Amino acid sequence: MTDIRLKLEAELESVTTLITSKSKEVISAKKKYDFSFTLTILAPTAFFLLQICFTWDSLVWNPADQSLWAGIKDTFSFSIGTFGVLAAITGMLGFNHRAKQLDLQQLRASKQVIMAELQFDLANKQFITSQARENLKLFYEHESIFEKQLEHVSSKLEKLHGEPMNIILDSKHIYNSLFPDNSPDSGVIDHDPKWPESLGGWTKKKYGSFRGYVQQIKDYAKEYPLISNNTDDFEYEANALIDIYNTIAAIGFNKYLEDDAVKSLATQFKYIQDIVFTLDYFVALKVITIEEKTQALDAMYNLFGGLFWPEQLNIGDTI
Repeated sequence: MTDIRLKLEAELESVTTLITSKSKEVISAKKKYDFSFTLTILAPTAFFLLQICFTWDSLVWNPADQSLWAGIKDTFSFSIGTFGVLAAITGMLGFNHRAKQLDLQQLRASKQVIMAELQFDLANKQFITSQARENLKLFYEHESIFEKQLEHVSSKLEKLHGEPMNIILDSKHIYNSLFPDNSPDSGVIDHDPKWPESLGGWTKKKYGSFRGYVQQIKDYAKEYPLISNNTDDFEYEANALIDIYNTIAAIGFNKYLEDDAVKSLATQFKYIQDIVFTLDYFVALKVITIEEKTQALDAMYNLFGGLFWPEQLNIGDTI
């Protein structure tokens, strides 16, 4: 329960108590007004009738006598004065009743506003809950579709290369890497896979595009030492290969290689082949273009001194 809801419920309880109290005051004020109004009519009338009864023999009634009309005020001054006093009191009581009625109406209006806010808060929570469920449903549906797409790509690549892929796919890890903004809470924000923006390379830098990955390979080739010793030459290539390989492995394709994983030209060629297969996945998933894949292959060719070439791996340009 949110703080604002607790505050609204406290205000609602307070207003409800005030309405109950004010309603009693209005009823009491109405009774006083009704009593005073009745008394204002009956009391002067009673005094008037009593005065007529007691003074009937001395009363002279001559409608044609103007002085008689003028003397009515003096003759019945007590009844008229009583009416004036009671009328003034009744008026004050009426104003008091009306004021309490207005206060009660304002309190009821405040109660309606608070109840409307509570209903809005409840509706908003229901919407958030419904939206959260919908986001959760869409996320897992999208994740499932992507996993099936990975299976479909794997099948097509196996047919293309004529052999099974030697790549371990962590589909959930790959999904989270290529769709970084999607989650069970936020739902599906990214509909198309993209190269991870925060992927870190072997130089400990962050780059957010496949072009940056290719540039890292080119930089490795530029720093290639002129070593005549074949052992040192192979060790440099092996370290470079492990770095290049592990960068893609961080996305979810294959497991990380240890520093001593590349022990021979045969294993070196195998891991290079795995990288090329992974590039085919990227092309099929439309993470990179065929042109970008070619740039990566050229950079790797320059780095590894012609150890491999796409034709050697029986790799086509399309899937």
